[in-house]
This record gives sequence, structure tokens and C-alpha cells, in this order.
Amino acid sequence: MEMRKRRDLGMTLLELVVVMAILGTLVTASMGLFLRVIRGGTKTEALLASQAGVSLPIDVIESAIRNAQEVSAVGGGGCPGSGNSLTLINSDGGVTKFSLTPLGQIASNSATITPQDVAIEDLGFQCERNEGSPDLITVFIKARGAAVNQVSIAPLKDYKIKVSLRTY
Repeated sequence: MEMRKRRDLGMTLLELVVVMAILGTLVTASMGLFLRVIRGGTKTEALLASQAGVSLPIDVIESAIRNAQEVSAVGGGGCPGSGNSLTLINSDGGVTKFSLTPLGQIASNSATITPQDVAIEDLGFQCERNEGSPDLITVFIKARGAAVNQVSIAPLKDYKIKVSLRTY
């Protein structure tokens, strides 16, 4: 009888150790899940920022190509050809040039058109010329969102658009 009374007064050391081990396992598993969810949200945020940051230069380049009178140069040559810069002759006779700056920004006539939170790792142009149809320009962009908390977690994303000059 005395044994029962002692047992009812509290828990043994072994029971406490078992409970602590179970709680420790649950806390560790839930923290791992919590950190994965937070990291996934940060990756998504960085990817969305990258896409939003690349949409502006894509829109500017696409509009300039559509409204250009002719392609003056692609890289170091003319059209057909490919390279990392594009020079267009506008309908008013002005010249627009797109290139990649050493800081990873897309420049149009020396003014950057890429937000600071997006790093462009590669920019390329390819021009195709077919008789009887306007020049077709393919634009290739490899971009990454900026680092979040000094850690670059945004994946490198490829963008590819095809735009033809309008025929007037």
C-alpha cells in the first residue's frame, strides 16, 4: 500500500525524461517545418520581385523594337546576326541602343531601365531577316532577384521574347 501512495505523489525521473524527449522531438520537427515555410515564402517573394523587375525592361525593349524603322546593329554586325547589344533606328531618325552594363543592369542609351533589386546576368539578341516579312528579334534575358538579407535565394530565370518590327 505504501508503494502506491508514493507513486501517486509525482512522476519518476524516467517518466520526465521520456516526456522531455517526446516534446524535444515535436519542437524540432515543428521548427524545421516552420523554417521551410518561411524560406519558401522568401523564395517566392524574391522570384516575384525578379519577374516584376524584368517586366519593365522587356516592355521597353519590346515597344522600341515594334516602333523601330530598322535594326542597325546586333552585337558587332547587322541583321541577320546575334550579339549582346541591339541598335535600332527609330522612325524619327533617332538611335536607340540596348546593352548590359558591367553592374548587371540593362541600359537604353546609357540610362538603366532595370530596377536595382534585379541582377541581369546575361542579355542577348538575335535578329532574323526573311524576304517579304519584317525583321524578327529574339531577346534573351537571364535574371535573378536581389539578395534577401544578404543571401541570394532567387533562382536564375530565363526570359525569351520574340518581337517583329512593324511594317509601315
